[in-house]
Amino acid sequence: MFQSLLLKNYVFRLLISFSFFCFLSCAQQPEKKECKYKPPKKILNSPYVTPEFLIQTGHLSKINALAISDNNKFMVTASMDLTMKLWNLQDSKELKTLKAHKNRVSAIDINSDGKYILSGGWDKKIGLWNAETGQLKFFKKAHRSNVYAVAISSDAKLGLSGSWNGNIKIWDLTTEKKLHSIYEHKGCVTSLAFNSDNTLALSGSRDNTIILWDVISGTILNRYEGHKNQVFAVCFGPDDRQIFSGGLDKIINCWDLKTAKLIQTFKGHDGLITSLHVTPDNKYLFSGCTDKTIKKWNLKTAQAVKDYPIQNNSAFTIDFFKKTPSVMFAIGSQFPSYIQVDLSSEKIVKHIERDVHVGYKVAFSPDGSKCIVGGPFRPTSIWDMTSGKQLRAITDQKDGIYSLDMHSDGKSYISSGADSIIRWINFETGQTIKSFAGHKSSIFSISFDKSGKTFASVGKDQTIRIWDTESGKETCLFKKRMPKGTVGVLHPHEASIVIGGHSNKELVLLNMKTGKEITKFSGHKKGISAFTISPCGKFLLSGSLDRQIILWDIHSGKKLHSIKIAHPRSVSAIAMHPQNSKLILSGGLNGEIKLWDIEKQKTLKSFKDHVGIITALAFNPKKQAFISTCHDGKQILWDIDSGEKILTFVSFNQGHWIGLIPEGFYTASEKGGRYLNIIHANRTYTMDDFGNRFMQEDLVVSKLSGTITGSSLLKNQKQIINTLINIGAKSE
Repeated sequence: MFQSLLLKNYVFRLLISFSFFCFLSCAQQPEKKECKYKPPKKILNSPYVTPEFLIQTGHLSKINALAISDNNKFMVTASMDLTMKLWNLQDSKELKTLKAHKNRVSAIDINSDGKYILSGGWDKKIGLWNAETGQLKFFKKAHRSNVYAVAISSDAKLGLSGSWNGNIKIWDLTTEKKLHSIYEHKGCVTSLAFNSDNTLALSGSRDNTIILWDVISGTILNRYEGHKNQVFAVCFGPDDRQIFSGGLDKIINCWDLKTAKLIQTFKGHDGLITSLHVTPDNKYLFSGCTDKTIKKWNLKTAQAVKDYPIQNNSAFTIDFFKKTPSVMFAIGSQFPSYIQVDLSSEKIVKHIERDVHVGYKVAFSPDGSKCIVGGPFRPTSIWDMTSGKQLRAITDQKDGIYSLDMHSDGKSYISSGADSIIRWINFETGQTIKSFAGHKSSIFSISFDKSGKTFASVGKDQTIRIWDTESGKETCLFKKRMPKGTVGVLHPHEASIVIGGHSNKELVLLNMKTGKEITKFSGHKKGISAFTISPCGKFLLSGSLDRQIILWDIHSGKKLHSIKIAHPRSVSAIAMHPQNSKLILSGGLNGEIKLWDIEKQKTLKSFKDHVGIITALAFNPKKQAFISTCHDGKQILWDIDSGEKILTFVSFNQGHWIGLIPEGFYTASEKGGRYLNIIHANRTYTMDDFGNRFMQEDLVVSKLSGTITGSSLLKNQKQIINTLINIGAKSE
């Protein structure tokens, strides 16, 4: 019977290896149209499962864990955004987004060949993922409290999980059975690790101790005591003779594995030590810390020989390329990045950053057929709202834009950024019509009057300037002491401008020629996060960090209507309907958008799809639709009447882009389709698996024009999904 089990296991491994080979072949041959993936026959008789179409946009929040496969081909990351991502380290691209945990994914590990991933989360579950297919096996009753640490053996046969209550469990991953449940730690288990032959395991805990386990029997072999505070990181040395530990006491300890004696102490960090790894040659130790540094230590001298300072970040996780002289750092931040350093030359050889362009400003053309999206550290993109295509990406400001506004001619716009120059751009040609110089530093905001003949700018140099668009001349300048982050909006019809910002609770209407105060708007309890003037010029709308939205009479300064709690934490973006000033949009920090009747203080609709801070909102001037931009990198065109998405469009680096309708059909640049995955029946597919059959530009155009119904599109979707999956199943 034992031989029979071995034979079955061997055959299983051959099948998995073959599937992985097919996966890689698929990735290398994007032009082929046939279905690559062969699902189980049981799918043939299963009821239709609506697929999820997922645009890969990188993590949206801090990274909690990182692991690299021993073959150096794959990296897996876990984030506070509830997702895990599988990366191809050869081309630095996302392969898959894995999403099933209902709370924070707190721990992750990948086996040596990159085929299996073990995850743990605050939903008290652990999951075993097939990295090739995205298929998941959940150990639903894994723990009674949040899971904080996991480890997978190199052969993916065994798994470890540790939880908040100090419980450690050892799992047989092939049978999904629990082998041992151990309560020895008196505090949360924060770190777990297998040794080189998977016979021993280490656990670190908030009880200040480290324990060495026999994996097969589940018995304690050694206990290491000496830390003065909680332990958050443990690892074996490559020869399994020493172990390393670090934590809240800012100290790294090296222990003799057998005797449990302290061999060395490494001092130099000034914060919580979160990650530890010894280089394969056993010469160096790397440590990540909340003091915003990664340190490289000489193991013989216990001295730090190199510091890698990481600005504006304080949480790190580290893993190594195996059998190569390089190290991969993952830097935890809102937009995480990954750095590979060659240890022999100390040079950065690869820097993987978030590939998606985040939009912070959006504006429609007067006829509603085009829109402009811009933001810091990205080109400005011009989109056709009749086809869903990106027409052009314009690098109008060196480090991206801080502000933009559309000209009334519908063919051009102005933009400002960090370089103190305002540029008037023809977006049909991408050429600069005129440049406006005068500010001494960054320009935070610019806005046209209704005619487009005049615009105003507000700069970091504490000046407000008025410009003649045609001549390029500065017609007025006045200095005003303004708090940090002050922006301005020019009145569409009158010679006045409203200024305000997040550092001030009040808004002020100024005479554009003299700089003198006309009206002050007082009523918010915290700083102003967004404000706009109605197209008719009679009303001012403001949103604040105090969660309020207020509609003001712009001439008297009188508060007309207010919504006291528009969003749970803060109002991040607002917009007013171009024909009806009582209809307003607001966005919050949680990705939710609301349509309000501000006169009745009533929510008319909620729009939910984004994950993260809503950065900008804009009504279409000709249709019952609007666009939202968000930190998640997506721009969405919404139908106001139905509350449904019409189009999701995203720009990426190297000029790639994609426009996706809810039914899964899309238009894209040459390589834009590779950013789209389909999750169906608990499996993840790439567009290559479906032979790019969802790239149908005519259906996108029909959707945007309203000449095809959603039900018709769903029938087309179902036919493609069922046909290709059935082909794959029948060919087995």
